[in-house]
Amino acid sequence: MIQLLNFISVDECDVLIAGIKAAETKTSGTHYWDGMMTYPENITDQVIVDKMDNVTMQLLKETKIRNEIKRPLYRDSMMFGTWREGKDMPVHTDNQVLPGQESISTPWRDFTSILYLNDNYEGGELILPESNLIIKPTKGEALLLGTGEPHGVSKITSGIRYTLISWFSALNK
Repeated sequence: MIQLLNFISVDECDVLIAGIKAAETKTSGTHYWDGMMTYPENITDQVIVDKMDNVTMQLLKETKIRNEIKRPLYRDSMMFGTWREGKDMPVHTDNQVLPGQESISTPWRDFTSILYLNDNYEGGELILPESNLIIKPTKGEALLLGTGEPHGVSKITSGIRYTLISWFSALNK
């Protein structure tokens, strides 16, 4: 895990959060992921989409440099995460076979980036059991993980946790 403090400014975080809020849709709340993920195609403000694109490409460059990757690295996808009170994520890896699946759904993903857009919520810490760490990220902080690194999110007990999540792939391994 690589920690990048103050990866973007507080003002940039606020702009991205405003973009998330403007794109939010009402959901039934019956499925775990309802209302949690906002994809670029659901955002009508091109300034926000461009900012998402620029920030995730900066994260891709940092991932490549800090992991000393010589071959090309590509962005797989990006999305905003909106974690409301009561949500959590059990410890998992981003490249694991889930119950009911016969294979990994995204075997090409090599790296995960998580950019924290706010820190005015309770709970929601990142759990890294293999490193024996629990991290309460700060606004503007980014974390880079290998997709095989186990991680989870503790339950949000108050407020809303906003993140920008992206995955990167090094093809032709």
